[in-house]
Amino acid sequence: MRCVPSCFQLDLSPSSSSSSFLPFLPLLNSHFYPARPSPNFTASALNSRTCFLFFAVSASSPSSSSSPSSHSSTPTKDIWRRSPLHKTTLSSSPYRHQSKQEPAYLDHSIDMDELLASIRQTQNEQQLYCLMSPYKGRQLSIRFMVSLLSREADWQRSLALLDWIHEEAMYSPSVFAYNVVLRNVLRAKQWVVAHGLFDEMRQRALAPDRYTYSTLITYFGKDRLFDSALSWLQKMEEDRVSGDLVLYSNLIELSRKLCDYSKAISIFSRLKSSGITPDLVAYYNTMIKIYGKSLEHEKATNLVQEMQSRGIEPNAITYSTIISIWGKAGKLDRAAILFQKLRTSGVEIDQVLYQTMIVAYERAGLVAHSKRLLHELKRPDNIPRDTAILILSRAGRIEEATWVFRQAFDAGEVKDISIFGCMIDLYSRNRKPANVIEVFEKMREAGYFPDSNVIALVLNAYGKLQEFEKADAVYREMQEEGCVFPDEVHFQMLGLYGAKKDLSKVNSLFERLELDPNINRRELYLVVASIYERANRLNEASRIMNRIGEERTLKTF
Repeated sequence: MRCVPSCFQLDLSPSSSSSSFLPFLPLLNSHFYPARPSPNFTASALNSRTCFLFFAVSASSPSSSSSPSSHSSTPTKDIWRRSPLHKTTLSSSPYRHQSKQEPAYLDHSIDMDELLASIRQTQNEQQLYCLMSPYKGRQLSIRFMVSLLSREADWQRSLALLDWIHEEAMYSPSVFAYNVVLRNVLRAKQWVVAHGLFDEMRQRALAPDRYTYSTLITYFGKDRLFDSALSWLQKMEEDRVSGDLVLYSNLIELSRKLCDYSKAISIFSRLKSSGITPDLVAYYNTMIKIYGKSLEHEKATNLVQEMQSRGIEPNAITYSTIISIWGKAGKLDRAAILFQKLRTSGVEIDQVLYQTMIVAYERAGLVAHSKRLLHELKRPDNIPRDTAILILSRAGRIEEATWVFRQAFDAGEVKDISIFGCMIDLYSRNRKPANVIEVFEKMREAGYFPDSNVIALVLNAYGKLQEFEKADAVYREMQEEGCVFPDEVHFQMLGLYGAKKDLSKVNSLFERLELDPNINRRELYLVVASIYERANRLNEASRIMNRIGEERTLKTF
C-alpha cells in the first residue's frame, strides 16, 4: 500500500487479519517519518499511530510531499503499505486473472452517490477498507471503480481507494485508475507523491499514456515548475508517447507568460521535430510574437512565409505583429512596403494595423508619413469610420478623432457604445471637460445607457466646469434608471456637494449611504470628515472620525 496520510492508521502487527491474503514480498529499504495530520480527518484517528513507513526506492528521495524534487534522479512517493510494492512482471502477477467469461457486476444496483458519501465520512484506512469489504470479490467492474475514483476529489482517500483496488480486491492494474488519482494528487500540489505514482505505474508494468504525461506537464507548468514540466515532456518523448498540438501550445503559452522566450522557441522546435504540424493562425501568431520579443525578426519573417506556403492565410494580427517587429528592428522599409501591399490587395485594414504603422513611423521619426496616415483617417475610404475613430483616439489624436467623430455622428454611423466611451476617455485624459459633456449628451441622445466608469468621468467633468446642479441631476437620473454605482461614484458626488459648500446635501447623502450595507464605511467616514474639515466644521469632522473608532470597537466584540 501507498504512502498513507497520517490520518490513516496502519495495523503493522503480525496478527493483522489482512496479512493472510497479502503476498510475501522481500523488504526494501524503509525509513520512518513523523505522521502529518490531514485536515480531512479527525485527531482521534491519529492516536494509535505516530509514524508511517516510507518504503523508498531511492534513499536520496526527498521526504516532503509539498515541494518538487530534483530531477537528476527519479523521486519516489510516500507509500502507505503494510508490505512494500512488489515489482510486477507479466509472468509473476499477484493479481487474480479475470475468468474468460465476463462476470455479472453489481454496478447498476449500487448507488454511487451514497457510496461516495460514506467514503467521505471515513477517517482512516481501516474504516475505508471495512466499508468496501462487501465488494472485495470484485463484484463491481473496474469501470465503476474508476468512476468512483474520479468523483473522490480528496487526494488521500483516492490513494487509499486505489490501494484497496489493487491490494485488497486484487483488480488488475489500470492506467485509467492511476491517471485519475494522479490528477487528484497534482491538484493538491503533492509533487513527490505524483513522482511516486508514476514510478509505481512503471513497476506494475503499466505504460503511462498521453493523458498521464499531459496531466503531469500541465499541473507542473501551471505552478511555474517549468523545469519539471520540461523533464516530463522529455520522458514522454523518450517513451515515444506522441504529444498533441494543445499540449505543446500550452507549454509555449506558459513560457511566453513567464517571458522565457528561449524555452518557448525550444518547445516549438520540438513540436515540429515530433511531426506535429500547426494549422492554427493563432498558434503561428504566438510564435511570431515570441520571435519578436527575442529580437529574431528573420525567424518571425520565415514563419509568416511558412504559413503562406502551407496555405494558411495570415490575419490582421499576424500582419500587425510582423510590421511592429520590423519597425523595432529598423526594417521600416519592409514594414511600409508590406503595409502598402495590404492596402492595395483588398485585405481589410483594421485599427490594429493602422495604429501599428503610425507608431512605427513615429518611432522612426518619420512624422510626415505618420501625419499622412492620420490625415487619411479623417476621410476613411477603405475602413469604417468607427474604426478610424478608435485608431485616432487610442493614438491620442484629439483634433482628428473629434472631426471624424462629429462627422460620423451627424451621419448616423456611430452604432457602437464603445466609440462614445473611447472619446469620453480621450477627452478626460486630456483635460477637456466640455468635450466630455458634449460626447455624453450625444450618447444619451442616441439612447445609450452609460456604465459607471463613464458616469464617474462625466461627474468629474461637471465638477471642473462648476456645473454642480447638472452633476446632481445626472447622478439622480442614473440612480432612478437603475444604475448601480461603485463606492467611488458616491464619494465623488459627496465631493461635488462639498465643493459647492452644500453641506445639507452632504449630510443627506451621507446618512443614506451609511445605511447601505454594501458601502465601505471607513472610506465613507474619511471622505465626509475631510469635507467638513475643509469647510472649517471641525466638530462635525471630529464626530465623524470618532465613528471609525466605534466601528472598530464593535467589530472587536
